[in-house]
Amino acid sequence: MPPRTVAACLTLLYLWIPSVVAAQDERRGMEPADYYRFQMTSDARVSPDGERVVFVLTTVAEDRRSRETSLWMVPSDGSEPPRRFTRATSDRTPRWAPDGSAIAFLSSRGESKRSST
Repeated sequence: MPPRTVAACLTLLYLWIPSVVAAQDERRGMEPADYYRFQMTSDARVSPDGERVVFVLTTVAEDRRSRETSLWMVPSDGSEPPRRFTRATSDRTPRWAPDGSAIAFLSSRGESKRSST
């Protein structure tokens, strides 16, 4: 595995572990409400030049009882903290353009729920 890919994987693991640890209090064990504090990362994609990683961060909105996904980006060498790349709550499946100049992704922006008649 290339060193930059290893660095990207370690960076994502670094983001995930504190969320899990913070949700577990040794004195009381895990409770259902802890679920709302989880932050899960998935679908990490390394840029063609190996310099950046884009990934999906999933959180659970307690007030809406729904999962929310957004895209985040981080340098593959871990030199900077991750930054949010999209502001919507249903962005997923990021893919880099072959030259690394753009990222395509799926989103449910502007979709309305259809009612059946």
